[in-house]
Amino acid sequence: MTSRTSFVRAGIHQIAPNGPRLSYLLHQPSSSVEGTARPRTTRAALIAHPFGRLGGRKEDHVVAAIAELLADEGYAVIRYDARGAGESEGSASWTGATEAEDYRQLVHDLVLPLLFPPETGSAPADSPPVEGELLLCGYSFGSLAASACPPPSPPPSHPHARLTTSYLLISYPLSVIWALTLFRSGPFTTALRETVERGDERVLAIFGDRDQFSAVEKLRKWAGELETVAEGSGNKTWQAVEIEGADHFWLDRAPKIELLETVRAWVHRKPATQL
Repeated sequence: MTSRTSFVRAGIHQIAPNGPRLSYLLHQPSSSVEGTARPRTTRAALIAHPFGRLGGRKEDHVVAAIAELLADEGYAVIRYDARGAGESEGSASWTGATEAEDYRQLVHDLVLPLLFPPETGSAPADSPPVEGELLLCGYSFGSLAASACPPPSPPPSHPHARLTTSYLLISYPLSVIWALTLFRSGPFTTALRETVERGDERVLAIFGDRDQFSAVEKLRKWAGELETVAEGSGNKTWQAVEIEGADHFWLDRAPKIELLETVRAWVHRKPATQL
């Protein structure tokens, strides 16, 4: 039985034009067989952390654990410090709009090139299309930026490539969106609803029944409403999982393990009932 470990590399990326320099870590999965060449990346993910003004950063234990899990599943994963947080430059916004735009730029500048390297763009015309899987992930405040990011297209250098996008939203800050966005939550809630309604991308939302910021009754109602949206559109791409005993911070061992196993099963496309 073999297992994967990840190579972790630090980097800095400037948000253009004239934006701040953001610090990031890239988890690149190794080959499953020691001594062989690293396989071409076909799965990649970007993870956004909780609210920077309250101490959120890429070293958050949930963000780091999800990055390691996904790398173990063969994803190249980038976790980063949003502007004004951790080792990144700049100042955090009050509405979340700037952070959402930064997230979109990181997808295009850093993540898509992992799936579609520029140097491989001149493949023969009869070559099979390159297929990639992109996972847009966020925890707490970070889930707003992830859910607001539209699914990208493959770069022009790979006109025949295929790209599948999915969303992983952990502890979505439902009851405090108004505070995190200065009463400008509309673009975020609309983007998520449109994604669920469109039904082209899988979406997994995970929350605890002891979340300190959003009452579980409200989270259940929210999840049910989006389930109704999905069913009305004739798709089954929306899934919400409530974890017993989990709060917003996932510090207790048992709920955190269940969180990680839920993500792993979803990545494997197993029904939640098989957990």
